[in-house]
Formats: sequence, structure tokens, C-alpha cells
Amino acid sequence: MYPQKIHVWNFGPIREADIKLAPLTVIMGQNNTGKTFLSSLMTLSDILSVGISIRLREESEEKSVGDEFIRKLQRITINELKKTYTIANVRELVGRIDDETRISFIFGIDEIKDLRIDIRFNKDDDLEISGNFEILFEDKRIKESELMFPDVIYVPAERSGIMRTYRQLMRLYLEYFWPTIFPEAFKERIEKFLGRKFRIPGLVGRFLSQLFAIKQFTREEYNRSDFKDVLTSLERVLDGFIELTPEFEVLYHSRHLPQPLSLANTSSMVSELAGLYLMISLLERGDWLVIEEPESHIHPQGQMDVARALVALIRCGSNCLITTHSDLLALKLAQMVGLEHLSANERRALGYGGNEFLRRDEFSLYFMEKFDDGTSKSRKIEISEAGEIEELPSYSTVVEQLYGESVELLKLHEKIRSLP
Repeated sequence: MYPQKIHVWNFGPIREADIKLAPLTVIMGQNNTGKTFLSSLMTLSDILSVGISIRLREESEEKSVGDEFIRKLQRITINELKKTYTIANVRELVGRIDDETRISFIFGIDEIKDLRIDIRFNKDDDLEISGNFEILFEDKRIKESELMFPDVIYVPAERSGIMRTYRQLMRLYLEYFWPTIFPEAFKERIEKFLGRKFRIPGLVGRFLSQLFAIKQFTREEYNRSDFKDVLTSLERVLDGFIELTPEFEVLYHSRHLPQPLSLANTSSMVSELAGLYLMISLLERGDWLVIEEPESHIHPQGQMDVARALVALIRCGSNCLITTHSDLLALKLAQMVGLEHLSANERRALGYGGNEFLRRDEFSLYFMEKFDDGTSKSRKIEISEAGEIEELPSYSTVVEQLYGESVELLKLHEKIRSLP
């Protein structure tokens, strides 16, 4: 069972977005247009699927969805929205064009069945959840089968600083949560002493908890990885590799240095990629890897190899959703759609692997268009079979403005003549 589509209306800065998820989905747009708002919803779909799968494993002869099941999903949804977006009340997520927000997920079950989950909440904090849940319980085959939900691995934009302070954050994390084994009165004394609870922003907290689940990642784990092609592409950018030692230390092994370096002594590019590199070790086939700005602090040439790493991820059988400001990354991915109908030898002649390509139906590209009132709406960008993109709206405009200004400057410096 896998997510197929996300639709939101009046959600934070987003007026409306209709995202059909492909194995590789890219969301672009200016700052504050809601890219992270959308990508973060993948974590909610993950939590909802966990709640549903628990319900499916319960032994019950009920032929319909009971009120208690809906109430549980409502509680799960409210808690996850608060945690993910670091808010006190869900009304803080209601946009500015109406008093109500709507979020819909569609999960594919098989070739003919889809599960739809609709969420509504308003400025009074009232949240309702509905859907065609009966299909999960009426079909005996589904009820008795091991209906699998993919995991979502989330890599936020703040990863550079996190990776450079990995050991210190782990120590702080453990020092805070370790007292949970003590009596409640003792915990109350600690919280009173601290003045407030230790709180990590939702997506960062999720990233840390998943990161801390990796016991170690050495060359031995690399050699056993099913995603070795992905890691190899990232290593071209790194010009080396990342190691997580059994002593919980993250090291960078440069190909040009005899000794590894602590991330504190490396470039921001290395620390940015380190978190992504290590999180690959948690992936299994069918899972989703969500990455905010995978191009951060990376030279344009390195961005080309990041694009190839994303394509390798799809070829390895996983899925990926990214947010990005990089038109180069989007153009490179589109170009790799143009490799689909070439032979393996033709791909090799162009410098790619024989199996290195992206099918047109494996790639969805969306641009968040910004309105004068600050809200945004998603727009699907079409890609031809040859890998052509007609335009990337704001990026094309910026290039045209830059070119126009260059021409005017050359005229003023009398480098070129004005046309009569």
C-alpha cells in the first residue's frame, strides 16, 4: 500500500496543491511558498498508515469502521500535525483565504482499489477525518494479508549543523530521555528544575530519532548495502565517503588525506551530504526518502551527481520526494528522462551506466506559483520524452531579467550599440 496523491486546500501558505506522487517527485518554488509544508505531510501519511495497519492486525469480525477507530485516527492526526509543525493548536495551520483547511491522501492498494483519507480542521481547532476505510475490512483478502505500508525517511534542511554536533546531540538526547525509567515524581522535579521540557522541532526530532537508530555504518555496511549505486554517486560528490563508527562518531574519509576528519573540520558540503548518506542505510525497497534541498552547499557539477544518485535510488526500488531551489537539479533529472528510450550502449557512450535512466512516468515535477497575497498554488511542469522542459516559471524570468540588465549595462558602457 503506497501513497499516490496529496491534495491540500488553504493549508498554511498554500492556497491549493494537487500533487500526484511519482517514484521521484520534485517540488520547486520561491521561498515561503509551502514546499516544506507539502513534503512534511509525507510524515503524516506515514503515521496514519501505521495506525491503520495496527487496526488491521486486530482480530475483529466487524464489517464496518467503528467510531473508536475514527477517534483514534483523529488523535493521531492532531498529535502528528502539532509535532511535525511545532505548533500548539492545529488552527495555526489554517490558511488565510478561508476558515477551514482540507487535506486528502490517496493510497493505492491494488490495481482497482484506492484508500482515500480526508482531513478537515478549522480555526476553532475542530478536526474531522473520514474516508472509505470499509474497503480495508470488507475484503477478507486484504484483512488477512500482510498489507505493507512503506516507511518514510525524512532528511530536513537543517542537517549540516545537526551532523557536525551529532555526538553532543546524542548525549543531550539520552540525558533527557533516560530519566523516563524513573518514577513520575522524579521526572516532575527534573522538569521543574529545567523550567520547561526539552523540545526539538518536529522534523528535526524525527531526523534525529531515525539517525540515532543507525548503530554504525562502515565500509562493511556499505559493501552489503542494496543501495550501493546511490552511495557511489554521492561519493563522487564527496570525493570520499562517510563513516559512522561504533563509538558514535561521524567521520569523513577524503581520498586525498591519509587520516579521516571529524565533520567539524570539513566543508559545509560534506556535513550536508553526511546526513543524507547515512540515512540511505535505513532504506528498504518501496520506502520513501524525503529530502529538503539536496543541493544545499553543493557546486553545480556536484548537483549533477546528486541527480544521478536520486535516479539510482529509483532504480534500486525506493521512492523519493525532494524540495529544491535548483533549476540545474531539475533540468538534469529531466535530461535523464531522455535516456529512457536509448539503448544501454548509447547510454554508456554518453557517460552513463547501461541501466541509468528515468522513465517519464517515474518523474513528477511541480512548481509552487506565488500570488500577490503571499499564497501559492501548485503547477505541474510537463517533461517531453526527449527530456525537455518548456520552462521553469520564476527561474526563466530571473534569467531573462539578468540578461536584460546585462544588455543595458553593456549599452551604458558603450560595449554594444543601441538599435535604431
